[in-house]
Amino acid sequence: NGVKVIRYDEFDDLVETGFFTQKTVVITGIFDSLNRGEIIELLERQGARVVGSLSRKTDFLICGKKPGSKLEKANELNVKVVEESDFLLILEYQQESFQFLAGYFNGLSILEIFGIQD
Repeated sequence: NGVKVIRYDEFDDLVETGFFTQKTVVITGIFDSLNRGEIIELLERQGARVVGSLSRKTDFLICGKKPGSKLEKANELNVKVVEESDFLLILEYQQESFQFLAGYFNGLSILEIFGIQD
């Protein structure tokens, strides 16, 4: 059928070409869907560099509810702001892509696909 089955240990190579690969990311606010540790691990597994403060070198601010002053600073620095719902859509799109490429069609969660335990 033309689909190449990729072993689980090859996922790291796929992740290196993700949306957040080689990007500097700051996280702020309160999230409904994932806890902060899960978000950081997902980003780092995709090759992102997660830092605590914004600068002109920051590529994205991942923003939950009640973002506080980081959102204002991101706007001042023209840093791209990704709200939680958009972040989840990006992850869902990547998850579907990885599942297709790997031949996984059994509904693995985003945490399972990246090898993170619930």
